[in-house]
Amino acid sequence: MSVLHSPQLSPSHATSDLAAQLEGMLRELNHARNTLVTQIDAQIARANGLLRHVQEIAPPRHLPAPPPAIPGIMQTPPKLTSVVLASPEQPGLDPELEQATLAELNEALALAFTEIASRGGMLPA
Repeated sequence: MSVLHSPQLSPSHATSDLAAQLEGMLRELNHARNTLVTQIDAQIARANGLLRHVQEIAPPRHLPAPPPAIPGIMQTPPKLTSVVLASPEQPGLDPELEQATLAELNEALALAFTEIASRGGMLPA
């Protein structure tokens, strides 16, 4: 049957189809929102837990003053140390959210490098 000979839908039938489509879209959007909010809440909870852990192992704020330097003797700088913390178990990140985040980060970095290049680079002349 060609398009020219297809039966016309009544306005009430078309309206009910549109309403059904809109209800489906609303359900999908609400589900996506709830999923994202759950993921963000989990990330906030992990960040709070990491902050509490870092604060527990942080050295006390009141450190003694370093001894005065002896003039004429070159002092060696203190050795740098780093602390590597084990990451807490993370539930799987939504692949679409991860790709969107990476795309935004890539775009931001590209803009930053373009800005730096337009200013003549990072090295002083």
